[in-house]
Amino acid sequence: MFGIAALAAGVAGFAAHAGAAEQWRHGIVEAKGDAGFLFQAAEGGFDDKHGLNIGMVEFTGGTTTLKALISGELDSFEASPVVAFSAMQQGADIKIIGCDWPGMTYTVFSGLDIKTPKDL
Repeated sequence: MFGIAALAAGVAGFAAHAGAAEQWRHGIVEAKGDAGFLFQAAEGGFDDKHGLNIGMVEFTGGTTTLKALISGELDSFEASPVVAFSAMQQGADIKIIGCDWPGMTYTVFSGLDIKTPKDL
């Protein structure tokens, strides 16, 4: 399962922007059957209770969502943090502000004759 990360551009401006009447645009990658929790803040009354205006925007993939964030079409999004790493490496002004991964996940598959990394 992919880790979910909230990514934001210009995080320093979050508090000032979020309380404004202007809509906070939050992207997600195609909501699926078990993704109801992604909409809780916008659809479950949290935004109204705290004077926020959260607009949910769905995308077909994490890369497209990242491009929307970098171009200013979104204020934040949730996806695998992996989509942001190369953009961050190249100096994109984005921040990962949360991730549910307990650690980095790596899996190596090999033929039966490979028993240790040294065998590679």
